[in-house]
Amino acid sequence: MGKMEATAYLQVINDAGTGTIQEMNKPELVLGRNSDCDISIENFGISRRHARILHIQDEFFLEDLRSTNGTFLNDQPIHNRQKIADGDRIRISDIIFEFHYGVSHQVPPAARPAPPKVSVNDEAGDEKLAVASQREACIHPSPLPAREGNEQQSSTHLQAELKAQLQQQGIENEREFADRLQQGILPSQAPELPGYQFYQYYCPAAHMGGDFYDYVFQYDGRLMVFMADITGHGATAAMLIARLALEIRSSLLISSTPSDMMRNLNHALFRYLPQDHFIKMVVVELVPATGQATLVNAGHQQPLLHSQDGKVCQLGGDQAGLPLGVTDDADYTEISCALPCGGTLILYTDGMGQATSPSGQAYGHERIRSQAATAHGGPLEIGERLVADVRQFIGSAEQRDDICVVCLGRD
Repeated sequence: MGKMEATAYLQVINDAGTGTIQEMNKPELVLGRNSDCDISIENFGISRRHARILHIQDEFFLEDLRSTNGTFLNDQPIHNRQKIADGDRIRISDIIFEFHYGVSHQVPPAARPAPPKVSVNDEAGDEKLAVASQREACIHPSPLPAREGNEQQSSTHLQAELKAQLQQQGIENEREFADRLQQGILPSQAPELPGYQFYQYYCPAAHMGGDFYDYVFQYDGRLMVFMADITGHGATAAMLIARLALEIRSSLLISSTPSDMMRNLNHALFRYLPQDHFIKMVVVELVPATGQATLVNAGHQQPLLHSQDGKVCQLGGDQAGLPLGVTDDADYTEISCALPCGGTLILYTDGMGQATSPSGQAYGHERIRSQAATAHGGPLEIGERLVADVRQFIGSAEQRDDICVVCLGRD
């Protein structure tokens, strides 16, 4: 009987592409976002040529190709060529592969023939399998090209990309595109967290805006709450929101603290944002067991803390950093506070304070604080009072900017 040959293959073990298999049948296997990669993954957190696996004699090695968000072997970032063994796990962005090698391993039937490409937008007859989160798959904008050198892409390029997307999706106007995109990105409901209550409100302006909010649970139970405001309006802003949502998740995977996450997020977005666009954002990291909250502010409106006794204070003061996308090397400071029992944290975008009455008077941030101070109850009562008051103030006037409010309260 002849000698039994060793077999090597990669298998996706998480996300929508669970079970996807690629046999190692060549000296080099490249993973990345480019369509010519051996494993091509349409994911904004993955570089165009992200990593590669080398087969040298009877050994296999993993190498990062200077990717933006890094390559991880068994949850440890790699900085040079690393030998890999049977059972090792490789993570790029939020995609996890398991490597198998040895004479005892036979490539599962699902891998014969092995699909050479892995991407989001699957079409009948294509040899492609989807590897994407549910939010990526809803309406997935084509990857926007990274800027070359020190020059960010222009709004003209984004407009050209938008027209291509409208034609591809069979959508007649920008408003429909933006509405469909936002419906797939913004959370449909607040998270369920014992001991806490939430209120969320989002009303886009008539000409489409760029407000964003989201909740992300970490593996250890921490809750991350995000709120952002993108400069500009229309479907271009909606496309940038889609990128922001994906880059947030990628940055969380490679960051150990909220400030580190904001720095990584800024670095990733700086390569893509047009020169005339930036993003104001605030993130809150909540430890549910203790009520300890850590905030990082990138040029966003300062959050408010409403105590059970009616006192309202701003959080952050002069500790807010630059908006995302202004400069590549921005630094960010963490602000710690305790969310007491009966306390409510209030996040809102500039659209509320800048709302105008029919006579042209601005609503103002002082009125927001005064309304919050006289409100009684938890996040639901506080949020509803704020929204009802600003809606009454606007009256018959045009709403010129998005209004977004998120209240997080501890029982």
